[in-house]
Parts: sequence; structure tokens; C-alpha cells
Amino acid sequence: MHELFTLSEIVPVDPGKSPFQVRGVVYDRAIEAAKRVAGTLDQFVADLPDPRVRAFMKQPFQWTGFYDALPLTPIQISLSRQQGREFEEATRARAADGAVQLVPRVFRMVLALARPRIWALHAPRLMSEYCGFGDVRLARVTDTGALFEIVPIPQFFAASHVNTLIGIFEGTLSVLRARHVTSRYFDVKASGTRDGHPLVSYKLEVTWA
Repeated sequence: MHELFTLSEIVPVDPGKSPFQVRGVVYDRAIEAAKRVAGTLDQFVADLPDPRVRAFMKQPFQWTGFYDALPLTPIQISLSRQQGREFEEATRARAADGAVQLVPRVFRMVLALARPRIWALHAPRLMSEYCGFGDVRLARVTDTGALFEIVPIPQFFAASHVNTLIGIFEGTLSVLRARHVTSRYFDVKASGTRDGHPLVSYKLEVTWA
């Protein structure tokens, strides 16, 4: 994991107070994963060391609503720990599984894109509908791969963001029947601040056959 992708289970501000928001469907998927891992949501929440995150997790999440993204980092850390898996590997796997489950049921437009190259052209817009901050920019696309530039992401959330994005992309490409999918992030760098939160940017390359 890159040195700028620090992992902390204590959020830097009270949940709901940061300007970085994601759709409630992201939390809905995290809650379903928590139930599978811990047995019940209450058992999972009890493992979270930050009482503010524990309280945040007990609210109802509407799929189309927007919610503070920063608590996702301690939630992802706890999920990985309770699964007994390394953070990046586990986070990508959960996100890929979520994409495989949801794309055919909810995001049928993605299936209509048919080819991975066409999907890559639409990926930035699709991602912007579910993440209310940061830009996913398509820098290059071919018949066998794409390069995205992601700017800027709060540093506290960056490890969750990059590995969730990789999982979503890889899961979606598997639904589109792409083969030999590989991903890597690189060129991670500091990108200023927003409302006192340090920001980072990075590049993400995805290839397929």
C-alpha cells in the first residue's frame, strides 16, 4: 500500500461533518457485507473502536441519498480484519462482488454497453453519480485497456477509494465477460487541501483481453 494511503479507524471529524459524500447504496452494500462477516449488524458495529462511527452506522441509509464518505474507511478496515484478510485484497474483492451482484439487477445500461472499451468511455460519468467528490477522468482507452486519472480524494479515504474503485471496475468487466483483467494504481501524490482535509490524486490502469 502506498505510504500516503494511511489507515485509521478514528475519523478526523464527526461523521456527517465532512464535505465528502457518497450514495447510500455504498453503505447498504457495506452493511450487507458486515452482516455476512459478523452474523448481525450489531455484532459488527460493536467491533468499531470509534463510537461516532458506531452511532453513524445505526441510521437508515437510502440508496439514492448522500452520506459522509469518511466513516467508510474504519468500516472497511473492520470488515477486512473480521474476514482475516489484507485490507487492499479484501476491499477489492468485496467491491467486485457487489458489482457482479448489482450491475445485472440495477445498472442494466452497463450491460447495454457490451464492450469493455465502450464501458470505459462511460465509466467517469457512472462513477460521478455515486461519488459526490473527486473526478474520475479517462486519460486513454484502447481495445485492451484504459487509463484513468482520479483527482482529488481526501487522504483519509484514499485507500478505501482506490481499492473500491478497482473492485467495481474489475467486477463490472467480468460481467461484460472481459478476460484476464488486471489493475494497478500509481503516481499517488499530495494534491492540496479542502476544508482542512489533505487530498491526494492517483492514476489507475485497467487492462483486459
